[in-house]
Amino acid sequence: MARAAKPQGQTLPEQSQLLLGRLTRSADFKALRRGQKFEGEFGRMRAIARPPGATSCCGLRIGLIVPRKLGNAPQRNRIKRRLREGIRRARIAGVSRSGKLCANGADIGIFPSGAVLTMKFEALATEVEAGLNALMRKLDRLPI
Repeated sequence: MARAAKPQGQTLPEQSQLLLGRLTRSADFKALRRGQKFEGEFGRMRAIARPPGATSCCGLRIGLIVPRKLGNAPQRNRIKRRLREGIRRARIAGVSRSGKLCANGADIGIFPSGAVLTMKFEALATEVEAGLNALMRKLDRLPI
């Protein structure tokens, strides 16, 4: 018996193909403490500009910090998936689709609240986009 071919998933529009680096080292997360802040309905963001000559695969690196108090592992994973997709769909001013910045680059840490699970996705994506753009303006990575 032959298997039916699986239907191919819909491809997302080009705007969702933003390539970003990840924050992985403890020192990178500690450096965020002295960065710029943004408070939103979905949680908090912190950003810091990387110095000239910093080695990195791309201009913009993002780290998601989801503590255990937000729920069990499936809930925390869902929060991370929703935030990652919101970031992918965001149109970040001053960032090309390849994730490169005209300037040296920036590291951004996102500290979500439990509201991410209950927010409508479109509202979450809009809020994340506004937060990223506000942080980029604070870091002087684009004109006001």
